[in-house]
Amino acid sequence: MLEELSFSSNKINELPSSIGKLKQLKILNISENKIKHLSKEIGDLKDIRQLYLHGNRFSSFPCSFVNITHQLEELSLEWFMYARPPKPKLVKRNNLEGREIFE
Repeated sequence: MLEELSFSSNKINELPSSIGKLKQLKILNISENKIKHLSKEIGDLKDIRQLYLHGNRFSSFPCSFVNITHQLEELSLEWFMYARPPKPKLVKRNNLEGREIFE
């Protein structure tokens, strides 16, 4: 039974979708690679306790990622430097004096 897996600093571009079959995995370290996307099968790792994702090129995560977050004790994530920030939302309306204001 495999409980710990590390692909750290291997210059890999993607994690195989078969990662979801490692149901007993408790520690996964895929830090310092060139991974841009995680497959939805990452959400199948329900017993994961420590997840190291820093030093990759993520711009988003699959929705299934939320399936594992409630068990995590440690998450190392530094993806914001590669992600585009959301566009600001401007709301135009008139104030009581009739002038346009932006929020």
